[in-house]
Amino acid sequence: MGLVVVAILLFGDGAELFVYRRLHEPLGYANGQAAFFLLGFWPLVAVGERARNPLIAGGALGGAAFLAALVVLSQSRAAVLALVVAAGVLLLVVPGRRRRAWALVAVAAGLAVGSRPLLAVFEQAVSPTLVSAGRGQEAAVACLVIALGVAVVWTVAVAAVGALISDSPELERPLGAVSGGLLAAGAVVGVIALAGVVGNPAERLASTYREFTQLQTQASGGSRFTSGGGNRYEYWRIAMNQFESQPFRGVGAGNYETTYFRERRTTEDVTQPHSLEFQALAELGVVGAIGVGVFVLGALVGFGRRALAGRKSAGEAGLAVAAGGAFLVWLIQTSVDWVHLIPGVTAVALCAAAVLVGPWVGRRSTFAGSRATRIAVLGCALLVAFAAVQLGRSTLADLNRRQAQEALAGRDPALALEETGQALALDDESLRTWYLRAAAFAQRNDYLAARASLVEAARREPSNSVPWALLGDLATRRGESRQAARDYARALALNPRDPGLAELVRGAQAES
Repeated sequence: MGLVVVAILLFGDGAELFVYRRLHEPLGYANGQAAFFLLGFWPLVAVGERARNPLIAGGALGGAAFLAALVVLSQSRAAVLALVVAAGVLLLVVPGRRRRAWALVAVAAGLAVGSRPLLAVFEQAVSPTLVSAGRGQEAAVACLVIALGVAVVWTVAVAAVGALISDSPELERPLGAVSGGLLAAGAVVGVIALAGVVGNPAERLASTYREFTQLQTQASGGSRFTSGGGNRYEYWRIAMNQFESQPFRGVGAGNYETTYFRERRTTEDVTQPHSLEFQALAELGVVGAIGVGVFVLGALVGFGRRALAGRKSAGEAGLAVAAGGAFLVWLIQTSVDWVHLIPGVTAVALCAAAVLVGPWVGRRSTFAGSRATRIAVLGCALLVAFAAVQLGRSTLADLNRRQAQEALAGRDPALALEETGQALALDDESLRTWYLRAAAFAQRNDYLAARASLVEAARREPSNSVPWALLGDLATRRGESRQAARDYARALALNPRDPGLAELVRGAQAES
């Protein structure tokens, strides 16, 4: 995907890949795009640090630098946090630290040297939202140059060190000592330089905390990486309010928005609290949070087991870096975002978790092949079949909805009603289907049936303001200003900070 993105930037319409000057496509979400690229970073680092062939090692680390450069284009602070924390954990826990540290130094140096064109995409003053073709091409070239530079440097370094040790094995220990000393000195210099840039750490921390809790937004210009502002504090505050109101059973899966739109201090429309843990607490209560905790703990225990085994096996250490790194960056990022809801991202993380919790190696258990085993396998098969049926129903309902939307665009309300009827037979909880059905009735000038469909949607989600806003639109088109004013008022009561709804209420009241 990274190569496709760079090709589009070089030869296609690169501006379409960006939203508000952040790399957004083809996944459709900037932070999710960064998470997806980051999942490939640590497996490539693992190959780069473990491969004996210098060309393979250099190519792998160059690939890791390439993906890291694309992460910079996303301007995702969560991705940077995930990368830094995961790097610290892997350096502390998994054997092979010196070579891994030098690999990360090589990647960081490549990014530092070539980052100016990457950062310039977000900082450009050409437009507040659009990315110029020239900026996109410069960023693409920078990604390729960074990757090539890191690959060449690492290839030469691996080959040189390998040849030196091969010719003089007695130098391996002194070289290791010198290498460790240089890394320690570099770390000290880095901390001092960082302190010089940041200034007083306490003041900087206090400033970041104020930006975070006061919901300060990113100022024009500059980089998002230096700002602590945003709306996540508000998302999490409301999630904790929901947890406190329903600590044991939560407000129900997918029901975060039931109180968010009434309690929010921001005008941003979201439907989840941008955190796996906060979403579990708010929507599923203690029981759901325990379930998430067991899953995470199991993967982390598997990571610890792989790391311990890495003391005796280079292969186990490589798996700990590759799979452990991929799972850790996913876990850290989804703790402050909603990337767990992106199937393609979470699927890779689950594969990494599966590697971490792979079977223990030991004597064959007498449990294998027993009646209990067969019952367990049969039970899992039945659960998989049940899940497949439910997913199949949802998929077919989505197909019917798309066909209904196409029928509406083609001014064929009869076909749209037929398709929405089939979709509701498969999934009658989808409000989008009820909206499409109401639109089909409206195309037939059947006002009462259209209104009934929207009223049913409102009945199914009483805290959702959209059905009432659509009811107001329907009444407005019919010329019933008083009814429209009442419907818009209901919508505004559910979503009081929406300026558009407030304007619609005033307009309908003026007409009536």
